[in-house]
Amino acid sequence: MKTKNAGQIRSSEIITTYGPGAIFNGKEGVSVMILGLDAWPEAFESEDELSKFKSIHNKFLEDVCKKDHFRMPLNDGGFGGGVPCTVFPSWGYCEFCKTMAEVTGKPDDEKGYYVCKFCQKDYGYKNKILPARLILLCDYGHVQDFPWVEWAHSKTKWQEAGFCDAPVVRWTFGKGGTTLSNYKVKCKTCGKSRTMFGATEPILDPLPSKDGKILELTCSGNAPWLGKKIMCPPKNSESREKKFMKGNHVRASNMYFPMIISALQIPRFQNPIQKNIDDPNNKSVINYLIKKGTSFKDIAADESLGFSKIESSLPKIVDELEYRFNDHVNDEDGIKNREYNDLIRNADIDYKENKTISINDVPIHTELQPYISKIKRIDRLTMIKSVRFFTRGKAPDPYDYTSTIDKNTACKISKSSKINWLPCVETQGEGIFFTLNEERIKEWEKSANGRCKKIIDSYAEFNSKRGWTGNVSSKYILLHTLAHALIRELAYNSGYGESSISERIYSDEKSNAILLYTSSNSSEGSLGGIVRNSTPDEFLMTVKGAINKSRFCSRDPLCIESDLDEGPVHTRLNGSACYACTLLPETSCENFNRLLDRKILGDEKLGFFGALNE
Repeated sequence: MKTKNAGQIRSSEIITTYGPGAIFNGKEGVSVMILGLDAWPEAFESEDELSKFKSIHNKFLEDVCKKDHFRMPLNDGGFGGGVPCTVFPSWGYCEFCKTMAEVTGKPDDEKGYYVCKFCQKDYGYKNKILPARLILLCDYGHVQDFPWVEWAHSKTKWQEAGFCDAPVVRWTFGKGGTTLSNYKVKCKTCGKSRTMFGATEPILDPLPSKDGKILELTCSGNAPWLGKKIMCPPKNSESREKKFMKGNHVRASNMYFPMIISALQIPRFQNPIQKNIDDPNNKSVINYLIKKGTSFKDIAADESLGFSKIESSLPKIVDELEYRFNDHVNDEDGIKNREYNDLIRNADIDYKENKTISINDVPIHTELQPYISKIKRIDRLTMIKSVRFFTRGKAPDPYDYTSTIDKNTACKISKSSKINWLPCVETQGEGIFFTLNEERIKEWEKSANGRCKKIIDSYAEFNSKRGWTGNVSSKYILLHTLAHALIRELAYNSGYGESSISERIYSDEKSNAILLYTSSNSSEGSLGGIVRNSTPDEFLMTVKGAINKSRFCSRDPLCIESDLDEGPVHTRLNGSACYACTLLPETSCENFNRLLDRKILGDEKLGFFGALNE
């Protein structure tokens, strides 16, 4: 819809709820689908359009996404004055007479919405057309309008299939309830009708067609966000059988699952050498020289690239070039690994004038030294989040960065391989970064591994049923649960709500750390409440408060005695954890409130902090 404003969305929603391919309920009830990146004004590299977004670089995020850079909308007009969209679904019903019709063109200039042509013709009223309740969806994410006219004239127990001369259908509902089977479409001309019962299952029965042919609802590969149709099933899919489509509620939560990836702007990329590499002209020249086989030493000595103007030794410049162009990552775990290593080794960076990150070591209180090895106060941090692709119907594997997008090619957010960028949102805030005592973790695992193994086995079963690939360790469950307990405690005394504080867990064989942070486009991300709790005395009180509260729950003994051996697998992904004691708003949690157990924090026998006194 290029001639009308469908509404407003936040910049953060561009990569979450309302990214390319998502359906947005706009102003005056107009329903639109956000178009792919090829249709965005930024796809054209004119100077006027390029000035309306902020170009952002993050080396490791670029590695994983296989893109050159990221682009964030500016508040003065957004992406070229607005993100382009198209009307979808194109069918709707009149709010007054309930007659269904397909809308075309742009909304009424006077009213700002689509009007019912029947009411306008018969009564002279411009009544609003509301979006249809259902659309058709296939397993590969293709969508199309529901066949309302064909459905009303199809065969049922009480009628034979067949069209009348001038079919006009009406959306009606009974008084027996609000279930889908209580709604139906009825032809005003011939009286034929059919309830919506069975519409959300694969529609296998052929439907009558207006031209007298049989209509089979196999997927045609319709991808309106890309402006074209795609082969369905995709070339590299496991099955070549045609997919039958099924009805899906247009506002259902399974209509859009974005695959979001995030990265912290780490300290190492703030030094002058890396900033010089980030220069668009330098970066393209360096890539060209590397392809030619030019050594990093010769590149560092190239006067045209400007490294000679930086007060640094040649070996240091070569080291930074090797880090930038030789050290590649494949997934978000790799990104976290680089973040962890750099946050630990940040001593040689001057942050006084840095607007991206400011980090300082904090002394550890003597009572916490047996448990915690490092604490760092981050007065300023910058987080980047981007969307790579999306799926419909089922959520993508959160640990899979390669095959998911290959198996769901319909859910790419651009059709052209020339699009070398992705939309992103850059937020700033503050945080606390700390690591636990690794030796104490190893000792703790000897007593707690038995309980954690039940959660780990349940998680493996949960992933297996969904075809996911992730796995976790006892260490991760400990770090994750501690992060939740601290976020709940920080919400009491930091000035932030729980939903404004996020976690980032670093857990593998060589790392253990937690980053608790706030980040926002508004002042909510920089109130200073988090870093004020990083002083030795304040952090001690925060940890003690979190551990003491983890020992009790208003739902005890039910919560603390949770059975990890019985029940469906999705109920066994947590130990002792509920919304009264451990769970958080999902904006705060990186793992959807899974893999938590407060018993391993403060319990006298199993708890990592079991010996920490009140």
